[in-house]
Amino acid sequence: MKHIPTRWVFHYTIAAILSLAALCTGCASQPNLSKNIEPKTLSFWKPHTLYLQSASADTLYVEIDAVQGSEPKDETIETLRQYLLQYCDKPGGIQIVRSAPIPLQDAQATRPELLALRHMDGPPAKNDAPAAYLYVLFYDSSELLGERYRQAVNPHAKLLPYPAAIYMDSRYIKKHNLTKYEGQLLLHEVGHIFGLTWGQKRGRDWYSHCQSKVCLMYETYRVNALPFRKDQQKLFCDLCKADLRQARQDQPDPRLRFIGPLMVRSEKDYHVISLPAFIKLHVGPLDSIDFYDVLEEARNEVQRLAAQPDTVAVIMGTDQTANTNQMALLRQAMEKAKNDPYHTVRLGVNAIKQQPMRQFNRNPNQEKIVSNWWRNR
Repeated sequence: MKHIPTRWVFHYTIAAILSLAALCTGCASQPNLSKNIEPKTLSFWKPHTLYLQSASADTLYVEIDAVQGSEPKDETIETLRQYLLQYCDKPGGIQIVRSAPIPLQDAQATRPELLALRHMDGPPAKNDAPAAYLYVLFYDSSELLGERYRQAVNPHAKLLPYPAAIYMDSRYIKKHNLTKYEGQLLLHEVGHIFGLTWGQKRGRDWYSHCQSKVCLMYETYRVNALPFRKDQQKLFCDLCKADLRQARQDQPDPRLRFIGPLMVRSEKDYHVISLPAFIKLHVGPLDSIDFYDVLEEARNEVQRLAAQPDTVAVIMGTDQTANTNQMALLRQAMEKAKNDPYHTVRLGVNAIKQQPMRQFNRNPNQEKIVSNWWRNR
């Protein structure tokens, strides 16, 4: 029976332009990023348990990149280290790696996610122990292209589609004279990654930030101008600390894991692979995945199809060869993904299914790529 090479048989690409409220989260004080993600929309998974617990990964690998001139202070890194040691159960250890500064000539991009993808390396491929992964980018938004970046951008973590990256704009920090508080600003964003204020429901209401004005997770950071007054927002409040302790005891999400820098959510018949501004629906065993290949794929697709802010490139593919009968399994996976708990996946698959399938050339050395755009929904 003839086999059809299907590495890209199902290669559908979408640039999904969604509302800010549905796609990204930042701190409420930032112009143009003022709307937060609804915490309810995050309740379908628990990625923060990958960091706080040892069940899925007993080590934590933190990669820090910085554009030349935007490098974080040593005190900031040490503040981060102490925080991670205090709250993350990682018996295999916590490793923080600082890469060489990114030259200014390599720092131009249309969005921070592109810059992150371009320079993200991930943990060493030969890591024997499963590792949770966190990426932090210190950049200068004045080097970015696009009208949005005419203004400085508040430090933020976009919790969908990839709740494993933090973006720290040094121009914002310097503009607001917050260099002294760089460590606190970073910990606030790490708090979001670790599920604070969105992983749990507090009373009757859901919040994207803590309601206590003296908590590090409050929506704005207040700086005392008077030298004799202490800054109050250096620590988490008792309620946030209790949330972190509870999260360490919660049931881990068995669907989630990291493969290098890839965050993988396994559903029946398919896997959702996430990177900044990128989603891949993978059909087939996970042991066939080379994260370097997927990372390069994400760089190309996001640059080509999701270069603008608030867009996500979504593709579907398999690294396996498939005969005619096995093609039915791919279609079955698409049917299941139509009901995926993440709205971007659902919208993407539904848009894909509206397009007619092309017939594939019988020559196994040739492939027809079905590439569809979906815009302005």
